[in-house]
Amino acid sequence: MMNIYEYKTFTHLSKKRLENLIPGLLTKGWHQDSSIYIDDFGFFSIDLHIEQKCVLFIDIEGVLIPNNESLRLYNFQQYNERKFDAIKLDKRCVQPLIQFLDHTGVVIAVHSRWRHTLMTFNDIKSLFTRYGFLDKHFYKQAICKFRGISSSVEDDIFATAIKPDISNWVVLDDRMLSIPAEHLIQVNENTGLLDNDLHKAKNLLLDGITEHYCRL
Repeated sequence: MMNIYEYKTFTHLSKKRLENLIPGLLTKGWHQDSSIYIDDFGFFSIDLHIEQKCVLFIDIEGVLIPNNESLRLYNFQQYNERKFDAIKLDKRCVQPLIQFLDHTGVVIAVHSRWRHTLMTFNDIKSLFTRYGFLDKHFYKQAICKFRGISSSVEDDIFATAIKPDISNWVVLDDRMLSIPAEHLIQVNENTGLLDNDLHKAKNLLLDGITEHYCRL
């Protein structure tokens, strides 16, 4: 299990302004490590930390549903009949992923194109929970939210990835997205998610923890 924390010193010339900012930071998951003090530069300062998670942004088709004609035909039929609770994932792809999440403490956020379909965010999360995913396996924003009406999937991912409680992130998708190579693993759509893909993800996600100094 990876327990990752980011530590920051927040500073401001105005003590009152800093005091007003602290409650908002605490509601976002920051924890207070000190009272307000004056630093060596004469700024009012406070030390805080936040628990971070490594996040896998995950696609569905081509990753958890390989390019299997019979399975895709079945799912297409269920979708057209709006029987969303009957849609199937491939257990050969799902079970290794759940074991990976349990072992590493990594969490997932779903960025699939299915977010744009008739299925609601709750329908998509329900699909995952029916296959054994638990609340602890999801990032707090379980389904990657839309950044805007004209946003791309890359825009949506980037908007979530910059959250202060995310230490590192990797995208699992069968498409070649416009994502930096150190954050993208292209899964073979014909096989779906393999152990080798998860091994690559682990190596990328373990790339360093940094401490930051932040001046407001």
